[in-house]
Amino acid sequence: MKQRLFFLLLVGLIVCLIPSWTEANEKASLYVNLGGSYYKLGRYQEAIEQFQKALALDPDFPNLYGLLGSAFFQNGDIDKAIEAYKKQIERTPDQEDFRFNLGLAYLKKGYLDKAAQQLQEVTRLNDRSVKAFRNLGYIFLKQGKLSEAVDALTRTVELAPDSWEDYYNLGVGLFRQNRLNEAVNAYQKAIKLRSDNPEAHVALAKAYLKLGKLDEALDEYKAALKIRPLDPQIRYELGLLYKQRGQNQEGITEFRLALREKPDHLEARTRLADLLLESGRTEAAVKEYQRVLKASPDAVDALLGMGVALTKKGDYKRALDYLLHAKALDPKRGDIRFHLALCYDLSGQDDQASTEYEAALRIDPNMAEACFNLGVIHDRKGEKGEAEKLYQRAISLKPDFAEAYNNLGTIYSERGNTKKAMEVYKKAASLKPDFAEPYNNMGVVYRKTGDLGRALANFEKATEISPRFFQAYYNMGTVFEARKEFDKAAEAYRKTIELAPDHEDAHFGLATVLQALNQLEEAKSAYEATLRINPNNVHARFRLAEILASQGQNKESIRQYEAVLRIDPDNVDALNNLGILYFKEKAYNEALHYLTKAAELGPERDYVHNNLGMLYTEMGMHEEAKNEFEKAISLGSSSSKKEGSSGSGQ
Repeated sequence: MKQRLFFLLLVGLIVCLIPSWTEANEKASLYVNLGGSYYKLGRYQEAIEQFQKALALDPDFPNLYGLLGSAFFQNGDIDKAIEAYKKQIERTPDQEDFRFNLGLAYLKKGYLDKAAQQLQEVTRLNDRSVKAFRNLGYIFLKQGKLSEAVDALTRTVELAPDSWEDYYNLGVGLFRQNRLNEAVNAYQKAIKLRSDNPEAHVALAKAYLKLGKLDEALDEYKAALKIRPLDPQIRYELGLLYKQRGQNQEGITEFRLALREKPDHLEARTRLADLLLESGRTEAAVKEYQRVLKASPDAVDALLGMGVALTKKGDYKRALDYLLHAKALDPKRGDIRFHLALCYDLSGQDDQASTEYEAALRIDPNMAEACFNLGVIHDRKGEKGEAEKLYQRAISLKPDFAEAYNNLGTIYSERGNTKKAMEVYKKAASLKPDFAEPYNNMGVVYRKTGDLGRALANFEKATEISPRFFQAYYNMGTVFEARKEFDKAAEAYRKTIELAPDHEDAHFGLATVLQALNQLEEAKSAYEATLRINPNNVHARFRLAEILASQGQNKESIRQYEAVLRIDPDNVDALNNLGILYFKEKAYNEALHYLTKAAELGPERDYVHNNLGMLYTEMGMHEEAKNEFEKAISLGSSSSKKEGSSGSGQ
């Protein structure tokens, strides 16, 4: 609701002073008196005719031009009223009433400077003219001359302290000067004089809002609604207040009530959609935004809202259409550029996202979230120095930005600066106690430094805060695995998979600990699950091949090792193990092919030379066998066949 100004332009203020007949031509006086009667009866055209007859008889008849001006004014002919008043003032320059009327005539025409000039002259003639000060205050408010307006209206209430309209207008002037406490006082006096005026309650509510007194503002909006319960604008503004207070459901209710009375209130429908979106009711929000855009295709806030809603749904292509439309209409709005950047960011378009985040920051250099998100992009690109600067800038703008502290800690951790990393992780956790990530990251640091007990405690804390934080469960699994608590490790990996079925490392970890527990069938299933997620996981294929070989499934094991070599042709252990499997199958030429290649690629591995020597012996190539055994001995060989290992791969 815009603040209204109350302007007291009443019929009684148009002065019609009829002189005594003894002061003028007797015949003219008769016409003047008759004209005065018509005036008082509201028959202004007939009054004009009589006054004009009097003028024809006696152009100098006292106050006659003023009387004619008042009749013209009331008859709606303001231009002729002005001319008549001006002629009267030429004759009686100190007659304040007709000068006041001339000021009102100028005001009626919108000539504010001329109106103010006449009314100021009235106050010079009579410094107790309430009507002149009142209307001067109104004019100055219209002109934005706030100091002059407040001075005039202050004088008005000093002279006539019983007018609620004057206190209201004074409150408007003080509010616009940001003299909020004084505005509150003026509005309260207006309400005391007339408590059933909704505008005064709404104006007082707005003053309380700017003072941060939300409870008092709420009371005033409710008071306004008791007087005018169906007013859609008051409902709308109350909805905005509820939104500011975080009372989304109450805000939704008020916006809907506003729309019930005024279905085309597009601002109310847009804010309703905003609250539905904030409340997680994305589909309902989209429908409301669509209704706004159907009525007004270039409604910028609705375009922005649609873009945000579709981004949340993961429909980035359509979201970009709406956000780009909003940007074209208002390219200087930082929130539009930010959400456009976020949409590009989430859809993997880092360069476009960076451009828009930078644009948002040029518009609003204090946008901490844009600094942070831009830092994340640089972080992803490996540009750690730039990322660090942006995280630090985000923190300077928003000192309680826990996420920025967390990411800054990870940069320090990656640099090996464990002490500094832990400091900022702890800072992040203290700023936001329900933030699980810093606890997980502290656990990672402790695990790296070998403090598995503290690592586990932090991972467990992370899962307490966020029971669906799958990465923390995975990290717990790695700690249990390192402590050889394989049953507990398996439980943690299974929980990870429950929460994130496509978590490749969790499937691999589960397979590894099941293999360690000699639960080979379950381990095989877990390795196969890993390979369904990533067929190129060399370590999973290698381990699966190992199990198959241990179960005597040589042909299937060979198939897996050959798949490893298609991914990693120079994998010495796969070459070695394939050679052994073909040796066992008495396919000596194939065994020789793989073992000789393994020896070429891994000449420092004693077990490869030993295995090659045994193959040569079996093939009757004793000189070659002797040479390989000597190499194995010189390298510290084993006296029996040895298969290579892929390592854990974690």
